[in-house]
Amino acid sequence: MTETETETAVVVESPAEAIVIPSAEPVAADTSPAEPIEKSLNSNSNSNSNSNSNSDINKTKNVAQKSSPLARLLKSPSAIDDFVQHLDRVIQTRRGTDTVLLFTTYTARLIGAILSILGRTTLRHSARKVVEMAFKLPPSTSVVLSTATAPPLATLALNLSKYIQGFTNMLGEWRTMNRMWGIIGTYLEAKDLILRLRGQKLDASGAKVPAPNRVNTAFMTVQIICNLVYNIGEGACWLTCKGATNLSPKTSAKLGIMAARSWCAWVALELVRLLVERARRATSGDVAAEEEWKNNWKAEVLGTLPWMPLSAHWSTEEGLMPELMVAAIATWPATNMMKSVWRQTA
Repeated sequence: MTETETETAVVVESPAEAIVIPSAEPVAADTSPAEPIEKSLNSNSNSNSNSNSNSDINKTKNVAQKSSPLARLLKSPSAIDDFVQHLDRVIQTRRGTDTVLLFTTYTARLIGAILSILGRTTLRHSARKVVEMAFKLPPSTSVVLSTATAPPLATLALNLSKYIQGFTNMLGEWRTMNRMWGIIGTYLEAKDLILRLRGQKLDASGAKVPAPNRVNTAFMTVQIICNLVYNIGEGACWLTCKGATNLSPKTSAKLGIMAARSWCAWVALELVRLLVERARRATSGDVAAEEEWKNNWKAEVLGTLPWMPLSAHWSTEEGLMPELMVAAIATWPATNMMKSVWRQTA
């Protein structure tokens, strides 16, 4: 079953999300400066005063370091203002906007899936207790079944899960409309490859950019075709769901599945390309350069790998994984992408 944002729409994730290389480095949150320590009025002994002051400063620093980024954010209005301004810088680009939407969507879906499981589990436990009590009654006792009130916490969890689902469906439609611009990126990627193969692409200094080797050319060509099929398939499916084409719902669903499978092929090719690149690479004597290349290669693999099971899941009509697993897996690359774009706009 493909990921659906409405009852009839077949929505899949964009290959552009897997292209982004999230940094594997942790986010270093700035710690708030320690509060000034007032000097003691009784300063008869300079050594004791300095010792107490240093001790207080160390304690204050320890408290500041142990506090979470969210606590520091809520503690200071200026921190909230800095957060809003930073978020505004992030969403200035289409990639930044889609990253924020991606992170928000799957974080909310993960929370909604957990709440749904907790609510249903609580209801089943409550019903089981009622059945157990009924079996403990004497055989001659008459049992009258009536509608019982569900546990308040279970009702709250299920209601919140329903609201979150509606919220994420709205975000999914937003992201689908953003991805319709992806065909422009596919065109530019194809143009870049053609210019490089013809020897007509120049770099910033005016020198010719060398053409890729045969292996990379083959991978890039097939991936561009996959992107093109994906863009056309998802776009046609989405427009049909909104009544903008005369295609039948059955044809629209087939186009959605075709788009998802094209993306699945793109992800698989990207993983194979990375493995081939590592196997064919000749090591150099520069230790620092080798370490940097290995870190970048690892970041690319970790940024692409989670989308393999997800794209396979959406490539089937019935799906392969439950909602909780889908949301949990997608939250991982979404979080890494959010950290990366947040650092780049600092």
